[in-house]
Amino acid sequence: MNKEKKSIFIVLSFSLLFSFPAFANKEEKSYFSDFSLASLKNPSKNIFHLIQNVSLIKKDDLFGILREFINSAKGTRLIGTSGHELARGFIEEAIRKLDSEKKGLMYLDKFQPDVESAVSFYETSFKEKIENKFSKTSETYEQGRRFTSSIVDFIKEKKDVEGRNIIWEKKGSLRPDDLLVITAHYDTVVYEKERLKASSSMPGADDNASGVAIGLALLKLFSHMDIPITVRIVFLDWEEFGSLGSKAFVTKYRKEVIDKNLLGFINLEMLGHDSKAQDKEERHGNMRIYIKRPGTPYYETHNSLAVKLLNKGKKIEKSMRFKVIANDQNLEGNVSFWEPSWPGVTFSQNWQDDPNLTRNHTPNDFAETLNSKTLHQSYRFIAGAILAFAYDF
Repeated sequence: MNKEKKSIFIVLSFSLLFSFPAFANKEEKSYFSDFSLASLKNPSKNIFHLIQNVSLIKKDDLFGILREFINSAKGTRLIGTSGHELARGFIEEAIRKLDSEKKGLMYLDKFQPDVESAVSFYETSFKEKIENKFSKTSETYEQGRRFTSSIVDFIKEKKDVEGRNIIWEKKGSLRPDDLLVITAHYDTVVYEKERLKASSSMPGADDNASGVAIGLALLKLFSHMDIPITVRIVFLDWEEFGSLGSKAFVTKYRKEVIDKNLLGFINLEMLGHDSKAQDKEERHGNMRIYIKRPGTPYYETHNSLAVKLLNKGKKIEKSMRFKVIANDQNLEGNVSFWEPSWPGVTFSQNWQDDPNLTRNHTPNDFAETLNSKTLHQSYRFIAGAILAFAYDF
């Protein structure tokens, strides 16, 4: 494949992909074993208390739970596989252990995936981006056709596989009607030679065990703190195929969200990759907060949330360089949450200057390829941003 055609295929792949209980080890887990309640500042009275609390989650413990989550699935978290079921069971059990005192409430949202909307999305994307622009005899057209066909066929085949979003919520101590929703998807997918490869290994370390691990770390921390606002952490299912998990969540809770004072949605997506050699600026720590582009409905509402979180996070973790990028980067969960007046942001890696093309959606997305320091600092930044935002510090 020549350079130009390869570039076109990469663009198509990203526009399509990002648009929208038994365990391997039966022994008792000790998640975040270094967490010291004696050191917890609760209630938190200033920014320094928040820094101390955020620091209770250590890098090795965060990376450890990421590894355990990956290993629990025994090789894949693809929809409809036994590994997918195992990963779901792992998250449920981890939540029970992390919130052992039941300070929050866990519940499972079963849903029937809206297969028709997903199929329509992929077919429409192919028509607009490929069919209307390239000859049917071109290699680019054939690559796009194979790519789209493999996804659509898989979705139709798995249409009866029930989805489950795993939700943990803790009511706010002062303003329970103020709601902040945090999401991370737990399913995986792999593509090889422009086709979905259902039989392939799918460790999915960066995409999206990194987001799940940070979500669980936030849950552990928040379960022990009296946070002023209500926080809802959602581990989304069926996100790799048309963002059907987040769509089901929004559909079910639309009225409740409208009735509450929704502060925003925060999506956690691929926060473990961070290289220096591949980075255009040749440095670590370049991460992103993606939002809708200027000119779209309620852009200012989305940008306001992103800027607030950015400024709050800097107070806790100064070594990370998160930057707000308004370009409609469609990293799954945020697409469903982009209702006109619902502010939504995605914390992620730098897809413009430091992409992870050689490993993302491949069998080579291993834990060993991640930057554990960046993963931990991303957690610190995000946790600090959320807490400082909630406390208004």
